[in-house]
Parts: sequence; structure tokens; C-alpha cells
Amino acid sequence: MPQSLHYQYAHLIFSTKGRKRWITAEIRPKVWAYMSGLLQNLESQSITIGGVEDHIHVVCNLSKNLKAIKVIEYLKRDSSKFVKTLDPRLGAFAWQGGLCTPLA
Repeated sequence: MPQSLHYQYAHLIFSTKGRKRWITAEIRPKVWAYMSGLLQNLESQSITIGGVEDHIHVVCNLSKNLKAIKVIEYLKRDSSKFVKTLDPRLGAFAWQGGLCTPLA
């Protein structure tokens, strides 16, 4: 039986709610590492994650077992919860509302 390969690359871009400058240089490495772990748990592989104070870019290989929209939903929800644990001043942190469309 031939081997089946699946690659669905996506470049995701989303901002903080109201483009507020929450993602300081101090917390960026922690946020990027956490998001990379989330993607791994979602059977997706991060290629690179980066950004600035008010938005991020995620390039990844999406899971073949989960819908892209679910991966994005979990990534935003769980990383938002994580950011809030980094500093009491980040208690109101949130990503932009809605879900973005992956560009594959």
C-alpha cells in the first residue's frame, strides 16, 4: 500500500483586542513557546511564530485530523488563558474577536 503524505501549510495572523500593545518583548518568548506546544498537542506543527506588541504571525502545518478553524479556535482560546497567567496586569488580555481564515 502506498504511503500517503499530507501537508497543509497556513499563515495565521491575528491581533490583540483593540490592537492593544499587550505582547511585550519580555513575555514574547514564553507566548511563542506555549503556542508551539499547543499546536503540537493539536497534531499541527509550528514552523515559526513571531510578532510584535499588538499582533502575531503563526506559520504552521495544520493537522489532517482537525478542521483548521478548530485549530485556530483552540490556539487563540488557550493562549489567551496562558497570557493572563503571566502577569496580573494582563488579566484583561484578549485576542481579536472572531476567527480568521487560514491562507493555505
